[in-house]
Amino acid sequence: MWSEWSTLPVHPHEASSVLDKLPPAESRKVVLSVVSSLPSSSSPLETEQEVSWCLDVLRHGLQIDPCDSLTQDCVNMYCQWLSVLLPMPASNVPIPIFQDANHIARKMLDQLYQLFKKVDYDQLDESDSSSLLVTLCVQVLRLLEKIGQQSAVMERQTWHSLLSLLLSVSDLILGQPGPGGHLCYTVVAVLVHTWLAACARCFPEPTMWKTFITMCSGWRHRMELVSHWSKVNLTLLAKQLQFMYGPQFPALTQDTCCSNLHLEMSPECVAQTSFRFLHLLGNLAELSQPKLVSSSQPFLQAALVSPDVIEPQSHPCLDILPDIFLQAMRGLFKMVQAYLGFDRSAAPIQFSPLRPRCNSILHLFGPWLFQAALFGTKFDGFSSTTSDFDEKYGGGRAEALGALCLIFSSKKLCEEIETPYLARFFLAVQLGLKAGPLLSSSVLRYSGSLMALDLPGANVLTPHLVTALKSVLQEENTDHSVTNMAPTYIRQCSIEVAKTVSVLPTHFAGMTTLQLLEDDASPVPVALLRGEMFNFLLSSLQNEKEPENCQQLLATLSFVVELQAVIEEADDNSSRNKTDLKDDDSATNWITELLRLVCHRLISSWSTDYPTSLSALELLTGLATSSAEQEGMECKRALRWICDFIVLQCNRPPPAHSRDLHSSIIAAFQACLTWLAHRPSLLEDRECLLSVLEVAELAISGSKSQVKSSDTPILKEDKVLSPVSKRVRCAAEDVLSAVMHKVGYVPGSSVAEKVSTQLTEESLLVKLGSDSIDPTEEFKYFLCDKSYILAISREYVANEDISAPTAMLLIRGASGKTAWMLQLRNTKLGEAVVKKDPPSRPVGHPKRKPENSTSVPPSNFPAVEVKEKCAADTVIPTLNQDSEEFDPWSLDNIICEQVKSEESIINATETNDPEKKSCTEPEPSGTFQTARLVLSQLGLLSIPRLVDEESSLIELKTSSPGFWEDLKSLDGLNTRTYDTVLVYYVKTGQTSATDILANSLSANLPQDYLNLLSSLGWQVEVAEHSGWTGNTKTSWNVPSSGQHSSEPARSDNSHVLYWSDEFSELAILVPCETYLWHETGLESDVMADQISICSNMDSPGLGRRLPSRKERVSDDQRVVVAWMENMEDVLKFPLSQLVPGYNSVCLVIFLQPLASGLVRVKLAGFNGKPKCVVPLVDGLVVSPLVVGKMVRQTALNSSRRARLETDRYHHTPSTRRRSAVQLFGEKFGTKDLEISKMFESLFN
Repeated sequence: MWSEWSTLPVHPHEASSVLDKLPPAESRKVVLSVVSSLPSSSSPLETEQEVSWCLDVLRHGLQIDPCDSLTQDCVNMYCQWLSVLLPMPASNVPIPIFQDANHIARKMLDQLYQLFKKVDYDQLDESDSSSLLVTLCVQVLRLLEKIGQQSAVMERQTWHSLLSLLLSVSDLILGQPGPGGHLCYTVVAVLVHTWLAACARCFPEPTMWKTFITMCSGWRHRMELVSHWSKVNLTLLAKQLQFMYGPQFPALTQDTCCSNLHLEMSPECVAQTSFRFLHLLGNLAELSQPKLVSSSQPFLQAALVSPDVIEPQSHPCLDILPDIFLQAMRGLFKMVQAYLGFDRSAAPIQFSPLRPRCNSILHLFGPWLFQAALFGTKFDGFSSTTSDFDEKYGGGRAEALGALCLIFSSKKLCEEIETPYLARFFLAVQLGLKAGPLLSSSVLRYSGSLMALDLPGANVLTPHLVTALKSVLQEENTDHSVTNMAPTYIRQCSIEVAKTVSVLPTHFAGMTTLQLLEDDASPVPVALLRGEMFNFLLSSLQNEKEPENCQQLLATLSFVVELQAVIEEADDNSSRNKTDLKDDDSATNWITELLRLVCHRLISSWSTDYPTSLSALELLTGLATSSAEQEGMECKRALRWICDFIVLQCNRPPPAHSRDLHSSIIAAFQACLTWLAHRPSLLEDRECLLSVLEVAELAISGSKSQVKSSDTPILKEDKVLSPVSKRVRCAAEDVLSAVMHKVGYVPGSSVAEKVSTQLTEESLLVKLGSDSIDPTEEFKYFLCDKSYILAISREYVANEDISAPTAMLLIRGASGKTAWMLQLRNTKLGEAVVKKDPPSRPVGHPKRKPENSTSVPPSNFPAVEVKEKCAADTVIPTLNQDSEEFDPWSLDNIICEQVKSEESIINATETNDPEKKSCTEPEPSGTFQTARLVLSQLGLLSIPRLVDEESSLIELKTSSPGFWEDLKSLDGLNTRTYDTVLVYYVKTGQTSATDILANSLSANLPQDYLNLLSSLGWQVEVAEHSGWTGNTKTSWNVPSSGQHSSEPARSDNSHVLYWSDEFSELAILVPCETYLWHETGLESDVMADQISICSNMDSPGLGRRLPSRKERVSDDQRVVVAWMENMEDVLKFPLSQLVPGYNSVCLVIFLQPLASGLVRVKLAGFNGKPKCVVPLVDGLVVSPLVVGKMVRQTALNSSRRARLETDRYHHTPSTRRRSAVQLFGEKFGTKDLEISKMFESLFN
């Protein structure tokens, strides 16, 4: 840059004086006489010649012994006279100096050089600040700095003299090898501050800049120079960023001596000054080379005169060169961060969207950073460098490598980085990962999103990253003294990298690693890294103690296992994966190991950590739904562990019970439900069934009936009910209800009938053959135990057998609605007569049919062997009983007498009526009192039961107005949780809600996006759908045949995507208009009343219609999924415009497709803050094979969490239906009706 310019001589020539020829004692008298004769108030000097003669005398006074007080008087006189350049000069300044201030000031500046020549530079250290000479030098330097900052009268020549003096003084003090001190720091500070002032007021000439840069090359062994170089560059960069990128760009705040200078500089001046100061030290990588730093003339002279210094590069002052190199790289790193708008304290890494491109930053800093990052290798460009890496310079190399990782991590979408930069970067990273923990930790710290940016060729780093991650996450290289980072933080950064690397071995299974260097290991298939990836993630989870890191690892492991299961299922018949994978690298083995570890740590480490326990339970829930085959014993063990966790939490002392503790118990019960639903064989195991029922009993009653097998069981009526909490009790009742309903049995009629039938009285009227207008006229309704409603058809005659009374029964309870066809028969179906089997008591559950039989659902309860007898078994005495009173021959006599009596009757009949008539069986009755028969068979008509108020039977008045409408409203209460997923497609740069909504109507959407939609659920027609549709007006309403909805379906929402299981429903909507959540929530007055009843039953306060989010009582949670073409548009995503009332959104999932086919994930709450919900977490990179299922599971888990956080009374669908049934019974029940009257109605 300055090659065509020459340097200036800044050291003044030696000037002789008459006093120099006099004896020292006499010359001192002259100086003393002149100094003492100059008054402190006004000066007698009137001409310039007089002033010049006095200056010659004062100059000679500067050469006297520094310890002499006369030298101090001369310095004071110089300072007073130089104050003429300041706004407030001293009062004793001679008039000639006022008249020609700049000219005389230049003379004085040249003469002050003599003062600094007396400094002994070999003796400079920190203790020199107290010596008289150093004090005088600092006094002069501070005055010069003050003049440079405040003077408004200096001409360009005066500025030139001032800068020349500072350069010459700096060269005298800084150029010499030796220790630094207070004087060195002051010289550098004054030089830099004054130079900045000159740039603002009188920009130096190119020759002056060339001289400055040339001299600085000889001062690079001074830490003070490099430190101030960093400060001044950051100060100028802070001003530069303001006019380059505007006020919206993150400000660079500095609190240094340079940043406190109040200088007014134009943007052009700032840019020119900043660029020149940046290159002031030349190639910063040369600071790692002692031979280059010590190539100046003073070092050569020191080596010649010193007996201890053999070569210039071995001078002791160069021992701090590694620290100087680190300081320079650190300053360079801070400038890179400033350009990128990066906050070092932020996690994860975030950049300003206004940042420059990577190529621009690499053009500016790249040569220095690459050479410093490759220091100690054969690629660093220094011919004298040996192949052995000098550990002392590792800190600076780590900073350079971290800066490069940060630059490449800031790559924008569709941004192209020059190939030479990419190649050198991959080489530097690979060598850095192999160099040691300091460098590898620096790479991992700033490479959190590096593998998710579509960098061409970045996959060559995968094996090396895996090796580095193993060493860090397995606590091999996390020592703070080695990595200069807290172990928790470096592990957190490593997990961020692991989330982007975990998918690569599976996604690129057919590739092999690439050799960048000759000494690299032989290429191996990438697929073999799967096992290593899982093993070190599992090991790191075992050793991890930080809760946040554990949650991230749980989510990553959940994804890795699920992906492996899907791959094995898809390639079950493929030989490629079987040959590439080891025997133990199967999804089944992985799930087994993961189950054991998570269950163990759930009880031993995470039981008191609410967020981590939730994540662990979510992972266990996901493993239960996995498609991989799992060993039956491991499934049983996992269920037992979950039950043990519930017992542990319930048995904690009362002070430990909190809302979070109870929420973790509820989450554990939900995990139990999932395991029982997807692994129904667990209920066939006696121990598993006993464990589930025991924990349900513990949560409901507060204690177990039998703590140990040797204890005597406590009967239910003898226990004092003390539930853990009402919320926990409701969750346990849900589990108990699900177990009694044979979890996992799904009717084949329709998906919506998994847990509740869609049959109603209207649809059953056709079967009854009734033409009644009122659907309830043919049914009798009863409220039983204040918990369920029985609807029994009044009369029904089957065509095939009129002798068997038949009834249709509808049962409405907390768990849903079921329909039954009951028939009273004396024989089994298909048998004409009763078999001559000896009477015996029924034993347990009927035996199961063979496995190949699918006519009946599997029995989940084990057979129970009945050994004890009851009173009914002894009603008919045996022949061995009462042997003394009973005579067996008397029975023979009775029979004989009966025979004779019958024969006499027959003879008499034949005599009186010659025409013989045969006896015929009377015609069977065709009408039955079905309600009485059903209630009696169910045991609901016993007198003790009817008298008991808690288990009463109440008949309901069907003639009451509004009975049928309220009954339909009761059926409208869903039996499962129902949530809504809103999916949007966002093109690059779109920030308007109108543009985003218009994408839903486009016919040119990418196939990857369409695949995501198809994997989220299946398409249903709103008009014919009996489940949740995202709107209460169109949900759970199946019109009868020949009927249509009163409201015409709109063309844009006539179909929705839907997904459901035994416990949850999801409506997946792709809106083309603004989604108004308050129009789709609970709007029915009946439903609002039921919610109010729920609140009043469980809390002293009154229920509210629409409370705030923290107190909102609603099952409908909303999750937004945004398919982003550019992830940087997340900051401008118009959530409040797309979903007004957006605080109802519990989670926002952003997905970005990568060029490699993978999908990048980002999660945030409605307030924009990151959230951690298993299995998808912020920063994870997933495969398109499982992204749909992962999104669905995350939406479900997030909705469950939102309900746990916002619901104070656990308003589950079952509790709402239970309270609604009670409200219905109170409204339409016949409480005052006597028992006799109800019996009379049953017989009529």
